Amino acid sequence: MKFRYHSYVACFAAAVLILSGWCGTSVFADEESLRLAPEDYPRIDGSTSTHPLTMLIACRITHTDFSWAISLFEPLSPLKARRLFPTRTPYDPAKRLDLSYERDRLDIPTNIHGTLLAKNAHRGTHESYVALMEGDARLIVAAREPSIDELEAAKAKGVSIKSVPIAKDAFVFLRHRANLVTNCTVQQIRDIYTGRLTNWSALGGPDRKITPYQRNRNSGSQVKMETLVMRGVKMIEGDSLVTADPMGMIFHRLTNDKDGIGYTVYYYDQFMAPVPEVGMFSVNGVLPSSESIGSGDYPFVTHVYASHLESLPEESVEASIRDWILTPEGQAVVAESGYVPIGTLPNQPLEAAVYLAAAVVSLILLVVALRAMLAKRQTSSKS
Repeated sequence: MKFRYHSYVACFAAAVLILSGWCGTSVFADEESLRLAPEDYPRIDGSTSTHPLTMLIACRITHTDFSWAISLFEPLSPLKARRLFPTRTPYDPAKRLDLSYERDRLDIPTNIHGTLLAKNAHRGTHESYVALMEGDARLIVAAREPSIDELEAAKAKGVSIKSVPIAKDAFVFLRHRANLVTNCTVQQIRDIYTGRLTNWSALGGPDRKITPYQRNRNSGSQVKMETLVMRGVKMIEGDSLVTADPMGMIFHRLTNDKDGIGYTVYYYDQFMAPVPEVGMFSVNGVLPSSESIGSGDYPFVTHVYASHLESLPEESVEASIRDWILTPEGQAVVAESGYVPIGTLPNQPLEAAVYLAAAVVSLILLVVALRAMLAKRQTSSKS
């Protein structure tokens, strides 16, 4: 009897633990483990494409509302690139970032929380690494690791840079949707950018000259192209897109050039500046998507980095934010932003279902065991 009693207690305890584990955490915790007031939030710089992620992180940590709106840098541009803005609307922890893009419903941002916006202004990948070296920012969220030029500049200043991956992205190739060529191999892309392939007919398309677009030196996309795709092979001198907003200019060019090819990062194309006339090439037969990025099937998976100087104190606010991003709560915000997380999310749907099923089975077994025990006691009392 003593053994059976202990079994019942153990079964009950297991059910309680399983239910508490299932109910104790949600994919997005209402109360994040890290909380700061907007005025106490540090200055964080970064790449153009990582700005929505940085802003959403800041809003979640400071309990500030957020909303998509047209970029302040190009309100009249036909591109209609959007940015995420902090607002002074009362914060609702249940609100989730809507990733759908409605081109005709983007407005000039209003009711902006100016303090938090200023603390998360992004100057661009190269410029943010320069700001890091010069002490204008102690943490940046960049679409790539520092370039050779930036590492040499840091060495000359007597500092070293540490980069920690916090999310997954992809390097993608763009085309006009009228282009009949929809897939390129990695080698074909290299051949286009070395001048060996100059006509779309060689790839099964029309007899038209290929226009390969490039980016400016040390831009996030250009460094990725040189290191990830070309791997040291010298590129031809293409139509360099050195403009006030070079990241968006490639979309302008391809909108009016059915024979062009260019590149950017997946996140910017999908969530910040999707253009109806511009599509993505599949590479080696794999189209970039959140699924192919997460699985690693797409050939050019990249990372987003939280970068800082090696000398950053571990007890600093910036270090706390870096570490929080890698927690399940932080990775949930990464996923909410549209990026592919690199870590575990808290209680993903399958995990929650397993918890629930185990809890139900444990409770059923407990009820059956208690009923059997009561029945036996009744039988014993009658005899």
